[in-house]
Amino acid sequence: RETCSIGAIILQVQAQMLDTQYTPGVFMYSLEHNTDSASFRIDPKTGSIFLRNPLDYELTQSHSFRAYVASPVDKSGQSASASIIVNVLDENDNSPVFMHDVYFFEIEESSLPQGVVGTLTAVDKDSGRNGQLSYFLLSDGKYFKINSNTGNIFYNF
Repeated sequence: RETCSIGAIILQVQAQMLDTQYTPGVFMYSLEHNTDSASFRIDPKTGSIFLRNPLDYELTQSHSFRAYVASPVDKSGQSASASIIVNVLDENDNSPVFMHDVYFFEIEESSLPQGVVGTLTAVDKDSGRNGQLSYFLLSDGKYFKINSNTGNIFYNF
């Protein structure tokens, strides 16, 4: 989730030796160094992967990197790796913003306006349902009404 706290454990990788003659030792875990792994850190002893930097779905929806494990006790130099893919879930963390600070619409005093008087336009950086907008007027609707989906304002007569 985008709102995951810095320092939170995202997941844990664990290794084990398949050699039954092997005496359990210490494993050392590390992460591949790339752009996607920069937001994470791994505990070299436990394999727990922690969040190092905030996640932002609107910037990066998925992080892909490798986790490595080796045994410093084992002199054979054998190691292993696992592919890690972290899919970021979108949160409703961005507020909608109007495209203009102020909107001016003119209506002829002597005639009844027909059709759209004007249109309000806003955007929301969130995705999917989190980015859907609904327009409404903070008035009694006596003179104007608004299309909640399009932002079109109509004279209510």
